[in-house]
Amino acid sequence: MSKVREVLENNPNLCNHFRKHRTVFIHGYGNASFTQKIEGVKGLSLEERENARALHNLPYTEEIYFLIETDQPWFLPLLFPSSHSVAFTDKGISIVANGEKNIDQFLSWAIIKDVHLINDQFVFKTSNGDITIDNHWIYSIENKEHYRTDAEVIAKIMHLIAAQHESADKRLNAMIGLDKVKRKVKVLANLVKMHKVRQEKGLEAVLPSMHLVFMGNPGTGKTEVARLIAEIFQEIGLLSRGHLVEARRSDLVEKYVGHTAKKVEEVVMSALGGVLFIDEAYALTNGGQNDFGAEAIDTLTPLMENHREDLVVIAAGYTKDMERFLAANQGLSSRFSEVIHFDDYNLDELTRIFEKMCHDKGYKLTEAARTKVRKLIMKSFGTDAAKFGNGRGVRNLFEQVYMKQANRLGGKEYVTEAELTIFEEEDIDTNY
Repeated sequence: MSKVREVLENNPNLCNHFRKHRTVFIHGYGNASFTQKIEGVKGLSLEERENARALHNLPYTEEIYFLIETDQPWFLPLLFPSSHSVAFTDKGISIVANGEKNIDQFLSWAIIKDVHLINDQFVFKTSNGDITIDNHWIYSIENKEHYRTDAEVIAKIMHLIAAQHESADKRLNAMIGLDKVKRKVKVLANLVKMHKVRQEKGLEAVLPSMHLVFMGNPGTGKTEVARLIAEIFQEIGLLSRGHLVEARRSDLVEKYVGHTAKKVEEVVMSALGGVLFIDEAYALTNGGQNDFGAEAIDTLTPLMENHREDLVVIAAGYTKDMERFLAANQGLSSRFSEVIHFDDYNLDELTRIFEKMCHDKGYKLTEAARTKVRKLIMKSFGTDAAKFGNGRGVRNLFEQVYMKQANRLGGKEYVTEAELTIFEEEDIDTNY
């Protein structure tokens, strides 16, 4: 469950508070329609939803809870320059206010240690020092008394979320396997930390490029590690936002002259402050002689250098394809400081991944089911983890087991909660 949702659902009194005031509280996820959290408030239309996300510069893949100041419960000022709103996501909090004073601030939960409201100021205790934001930057000065209690509740919500957030470093170390990757990321993080220390002490500090290459088969955790690196680098002060922007060839290359460069620039600008993750990067040069992939590379290369202080680019793909890609593009390959190899998972790791997936989804395995899962993975896995799909193969297996359990229980007139959360041996399909 989302950490933000968990806090809000466990503290309904905090959410219900906004029924009595002029702050709208609505919830949205991805491209799904928003659900109203306040009586009398309608959900956002698609256009309003896009404007809301654009205002906070948040991707469509994140679950978002909006707190929006409004004089009329049915009227959402997110669409206009006078908008004031706070957006909660699992990655952090985004605060936007446009009016007498403007503010556009994103703070990662990973760096927030605590939050208090002191003298009408939000005081964020972070790993990078205290950050103070005036309450009246978020709420109207002429109605300060009216909004003070709203601000107190918002501060309480932020305090509760920050208290249970685990650092990205801990989440990386909790991932199954990937020992070489974890060691490499730790070295890079320590390099950045010591760079910051040298700066603070007034010593000469030259930080090499942090752009990276990930090589490995599908399902080995490359995207998730990239996401955690974005957060880790934000926690230690290298990146300002710590978000991840995923891109493929289709996101960077256009079919017409002059369009590709603009498209690359737009994607890079959207990734500033975080990580641009280019999956199957070798595909940029697979289009033939008259293809515009080369233009994408030529545009990307100087942008990587110009924005190296607040941008990390990670190019990822199959090992052999990436080696050929880098060898054929020396100008681009020189911009990457490190190559990180992602090994295939072994049988024990794949079994543990399945067990963790069950645990995270609220399921338990009987001993017979656990034994059968391991045997099934071993049978499907053989000696080729890449053919099995590594973590993706495990996820596919989990979905098959989930469907088998649902089909088994679907014929019963009454199903207990315990039955819904247990995978039995018969749910493991030997024909997978």
